[in-house]
Amino acid sequence: MSELEMGNALFNEYNANQEYSCPEWVEALLEHIETEISRVYWNDNQEEWNSAFRNTGNRYDGSCFHVQAYTWGEEYIAAWNFCYVDPKTEQAVMFSWYKHLGRDTTVNINPTGKGFNERIISMFDDVIADIRKSEEDQ
Repeated sequence: MSELEMGNALFNEYNANQEYSCPEWVEALLEHIETEISRVYWNDNQEEWNSAFRNTGNRYDGSCFHVQAYTWGEEYIAAWNFCYVDPKTEQAVMFSWYKHLGRDTTVNINPTGKGFNERIISMFDDVIADIRKSEEDQ
């Protein structure tokens, strides 16, 4: 993992970091997921969503993924901010960040490992389909 920014290294006692630095293209996919949740939330509620990808204390639970905002002073250590569980393999892909997505974003699987790109693309497709299905169900 690359060096953490100073605030994360010194003050982040309530959130775990994953083992590997997250590639920027994966952060971009996560940002698109955030945008899609915000769009669906707006269409359903006619108000802005307090994004769980930001420092809001909010969370979002899909059927195959969960997002929880950075934790401030909770009694437990948050193991992740975004967790996707592949419905076929039941393997988890977890991301953590410091205060908001894009700030020291880390992932639990090796980005240079075999099959990483395919796993992330499959995760993205499943998550987007899940969000859009929730929109249809409303």
